[in-house]
Amino acid sequence: MAGRLLLLSAVATCWGGFVVPQLISLAFPELLPPSALPRYLDPGIEGTPANAIWAAALLAVAVLALANAISGPSRDQSWVLVAGWTILALATTYLAWDELSTDLHKETLAGLRRTVFGESLDVLAWTLHLGLLPAAFGLAVAGIAVRDRRNRAIVLPLSLGLAAWVLTTLVDLSRPAVFADHADQFEIVLDESLEFSGSLLIALSASVALGWHPKTQPAADLFPGRRLCHLAVGSVALVTVLGGLAAAFLFRAPVVDAQSISHVDRFRFSLGDQEAAVQELRMPAVPLGSVHIRAASRDPADRAGTVGVRLTRRGTSEPILAEGSAPAPARQVPAWVNITLHPKLVEPEGQPLALAVVADLSQDARLLVGATKRNRHVAGDLWINGQMTWPDQSLEFVAYGTNEPTRSKLAGLLTLLASGWRWPLLFVDVFIALTFITFVPLLLVSLALSRPSSPPQEADGPAASPALAAGE
Repeated sequence: MAGRLLLLSAVATCWGGFVVPQLISLAFPELLPPSALPRYLDPGIEGTPANAIWAAALLAVAVLALANAISGPSRDQSWVLVAGWTILALATTYLAWDELSTDLHKETLAGLRRTVFGESLDVLAWTLHLGLLPAAFGLAVAGIAVRDRRNRAIVLPLSLGLAAWVLTTLVDLSRPAVFADHADQFEIVLDESLEFSGSLLIALSASVALGWHPKTQPAADLFPGRRLCHLAVGSVALVTVLGGLAAAFLFRAPVVDAQSISHVDRFRFSLGDQEAAVQELRMPAVPLGSVHIRAASRDPADRAGTVGVRLTRRGTSEPILAEGSAPAPARQVPAWVNITLHPKLVEPEGQPLALAVVADLSQDARLLVGATKRNRHVAGDLWINGQMTWPDQSLEFVAYGTNEPTRSKLAGLLTLLASGWRWPLLFVDVFIALTFITFVPLLLVSLALSRPSSPPQEADGPAASPALAAGE
């Protein structure tokens, strides 16, 4: 019973305390502002209880894997299994330590890297994360899965857990190219939930393996095929329906993407109170509903400012076709700010426009605004306080369409998917990750609320005792 309660508590903490509130906040920021979410439930913030729980899950995997490795010889297990559990224990111990890393830990690792590899190389961290750890996981899981293939209660959660960690690595690697800066929080939700899912599944597999003797106990069937099929189909259907509704009523397609090609191409300029910068562009094929720009208020008193935007036809200051404003956070570097346009901008496709960014600050403050070089997505010049910048420089911004389910929005979505490899890859990446983090809690809850079915026992063999049922 204790094992089942622990499993249900872990699911409630991850999905009830972190995943669901974060997704609701991303979809409905007015209903649940990000600032209203409790920081102690964010595992991405070091030192929080949630961060400690994530590390505890990894440490549980390490302890259970080590227990399997130590008890392996007494249970007549081969050296392949013992080596696999040992490698898994060592790898997850490092990950648990890394999860709890503080600034001191990072300073220590940075000093070690500088001592061993020199000032300019970060080889140790990349080798551990992207080389040794995947190799260790692959070797460990392959060996365990091959040797314990008779017991699906061990192999299935182990394989699903490895798949979750592989997806986590893919999400991390695709972050610079696939997830834009203003989608960082969504990437964090996927990354952290996949990591925790993998930890729970591999811990479950290790606990079952610890209570199973291959020569005297038959394999318990914790995962009936019919149940798995129903849960998988239900997860795909749920993500498809909710994702379709979100795409239809919430998603705003980026129709003018003027982000920097790389961090090297980014720079910033500053504006005083009531000063303005003007970026020339052309009207896209769909109406505009909002604009994201990078801005920050640099104020000696750390006061937030206001950044406003106005859209007019190029060459004129009147009439104002659409405008909006939003708080500019007090920061040392610009951050993405979402500005909703009122009314939505509807102009003929190709109409030359001027996007003015206006600062509203205290007299001794400056508005920092993000810009980029060598941007290929904006046809127009950048003017700062009436002075034209170099031709290869432009304001760094993203203009979004409206969120109403209209024919023009559908056309914008199709155009977006056909615009390059990034968006189809993002769609596949997010769909698989969301399906997985929907499937895993359903699987774990159904497992915790049901009794595993075991095949008939051999006459001279002891009763099977999976660790999950042993708690009862």
